[in-house]
Amino acid sequence: MMKKVPGRQDVNAYYRLGKILTKAEKRKEAIKVLDKIIKTTPENQRIRLWLAIELYNQQRYREAEKHFVILLRNKTG
Repeated sequence: MMKKVPGRQDVNAYYRLGKILTKAEKRKEAIKVLDKIIKTTPENQRIRLWLAIELYNQQRYREAEKHFVILLRNKTG
């Protein structure tokens, strides 16, 4: 079964869902939602930073590092 990547019109709904999951401390689920958003809008630095921080907080350092590096490259670019 292929997982659906959200279309750009779905990004706002996924963003809200990510916020709700984060506030409910369902961080693993929030990370999955944020990852879906990044697959649709990889240029979204705000979401990428949020994802990197959530990954870091879950001690998923290598995954977090990947996103921090992308953010730094875009910043210094």
